[in-house]
Amino acid sequence: MGSVAVADPLTAPLPVSAPSSTPTWPCLACGARMAMAEDACHDCGRPFLPGDSMPALSLPGVGDVRKLDKMQRAFLTVGGVFAVMLALIALAFLAGSVL
Repeated sequence: MGSVAVADPLTAPLPVSAPSSTPTWPCLACGARMAMAEDACHDCGRPFLPGDSMPALSLPGVGDVRKLDKMQRAFLTVGGVFAVMLALIALAFLAGSVL
């Protein structure tokens, strides 16, 4: 019987696959890969971009954020940043006084 040469897996070169020339998107429902030209998954039928089934972007005291114009959204964002910043500063003062 002859001996068979086995390549060392630590020193053997890794196989390189050719990059795909067609960009694809993964279906969020089933994981299949579709060409970017496809509007829906050919396996499960889920659309690339969901339509009206998007969850509501409603905040207490503000309402539906999607109905606000750009300036109102900017003020809402700045106000949220300041609110979080003040909460973190208050937490730092409380933690500093306890320690």
